[in-house]
Parts: sequence; structure tokens; C-alpha cells
Amino acid sequence: MTYSFSIDPGGDMRIGIEERDGNSQTSRELLLIAGRFLAVRGAKIPAGYEIDILDAAALSWQVAAQLLARASPGDPGSLSAPIRISLAESRTAISVSTNSAEETFPPPWTARGRINPVGDRRLDFDFIFSYHTTVPPSEPMEVRYSGRWEYATPPPVIGNDSSLSGWSVFSLGTRKRREKGEDMVDFSASPGKTVYGTVGELRRAARGEKP
Repeated sequence: MTYSFSIDPGGDMRIGIEERDGNSQTSRELLLIAGRFLAVRGAKIPAGYEIDILDAAALSWQVAAQLLARASPGDPGSLSAPIRISLAESRTAISVSTNSAEETFPPPWTARGRINPVGDRRLDFDFIFSYHTTVPPSEPMEVRYSGRWEYATPPPVIGNDSSLSGWSVFSLGTRKRREKGEDMVDFSASPGKTVYGTVGELRRAARGEKP
């Protein structure tokens, strides 16, 4: 699984997702706008699983970011020499969450690898995160995180005039549902009832402005 995150100065996010399974490959692109809208294009996502795709990307990013921050505290853009990642935690869990999902990695866990600055406020990282599953029977797991972090100049901008032609747009928020005779409240993605032509229209809708 390969994720590519670009964060607009206003906080909106573009997420590219490449997934390989054997000889098959799928590609998707997500736009998270104002925390209120999710736009998706690329490989079809089963209905009802749109929020799960977003959560998987966000949680993975948070885990990597927390481990990098522990290995190299401070501004990553100021790193001038390679750092060896050698973390071993026996007391504190790693917890990550979104509005609709959460994941905890209890101790003991370790992270081993390297962080290498490559200039212009960019760095490459490659490390293995080792932990145990929480669902009995507990099993050892390893996840490898490898990629690049950078301050882009100029910063990536998702312009108001960016077209939404070919994108599927979903509204994000709490939804009530009834399951097994009980009322449940979830944070989920619902297909939009309004047709939006540009990202700017989504931002105006998020502010409560009329089209």
C-alpha cells in the first residue's frame, strides 16, 4: 500500500492511494475538504466503505508520524544528519484516531530503521514497527514504513477552481441508524444530494454559504 499525502495551507488534504495485491493494482485519489466533504475518484469503493478507506490512510499516517516524532523530536525540516531509529517501549501505548475510527498499539513495541535528510527540508525514512495484536490470541506483527517527508515550496494548493468532474462527493458527519433494536450514532460518509462543480463550491457549502 502506497499513500501520498499533500496538505493545503488551509488544512485540506489530497490523498493518493496505490494498492498492490499479487498481480493486481488499484489506484484511488481522495480529497478531504473542510473536514465536511470527501471526494473520491479512481477504483470503485464498495458502498458504505468510503469512510473506511479514508480512516485507513489517516491512521497509517498518524502512526508513522508519531514514531518519527519520537525518533527525532522537533522540526523535521531542520534535520542535518542521518538518525538511527531505535525505539523500544515497554510502558506507553501508541494511540491514533479519527472521528470514526481508532487504533491502539499496547506495549511492548519497537521501531528500528533510519531517517536520512536529503536537503531542501526533505527527509527519507525507512523503519519497521513491531508490535503484538490486541485480539486474543495475541500475535507478533511487523509493518514497514518507507517514504519521504517534505516541506514543499511552493506548498501544495487545492485551488477553489479545481474541477470535481469525475469525482464522487460524500458529506461527512454523524448519522443515526438503528441496529438490533438499538439507536446507534456513527460518523460516516453519505452520498451528496447536491451536485458540486468545484472545490470552491464545497468550501462555500462547508461555511454554510448558499451556492
